[in-house]
Amino acid sequence: MIIFIFLSAIQPFVVSMLLAYVSSDDVDFVGMGSGYGIALFLGISSLVNAFILNSAMYYCYYFGMAIKSSLIARIFRKALLISNCVKENRSVGDIITLMSVDVERIWYATLLLPWLILSPIMILVSIILLLIKMSYAALLVCVFIILLGVLLEHVSKRISKIRVEIVKHTVERT
Repeated sequence: MIIFIFLSAIQPFVVSMLLAYVSSDDVDFVGMGSGYGIALFLGISSLVNAFILNSAMYYCYYFGMAIKSSLIARIFRKALLISNCVKENRSVGDIITLMSVDVERIWYATLLLPWLILSPIMILVSIILLLIKMSYAALLVCVFIILLGVLLEHVSKRISKIRVEIVKHTVERT
């Protein structure tokens, strides 16, 4: 995934070199004085970046489905084996919610975990690149990102409270 971040970060520089070549015909990119070489490098790096992202998402999806399937099977087996006195404390709706909603959240977590790890790194790299290209004007972007993060945290807490209420009604309905 580090290769994905690197290729994503370098692409704007390659595009600016390609635009500089088109406007002046005087750009040297790692010994390539031709715009064809710069365009070829941009195309290959974009293709490799897409393959890396696609394979990473495939493996996250595969891993998440394996976890989801095994958890549903374990919960179902446990529901069949528990005694009647334990079943008195739990309703059928609780067990079905555990098998569907909770397992679904774990599956989503496996899909989103790489982005949870990569997003701060990508934001940091983007801010550094903005500081290199735009100097102190990029600090406004940093402030905006921090404010956006605070707003998203507030919204996610509200959504969490609403979901807790929805799950209670789902259990009762089931």
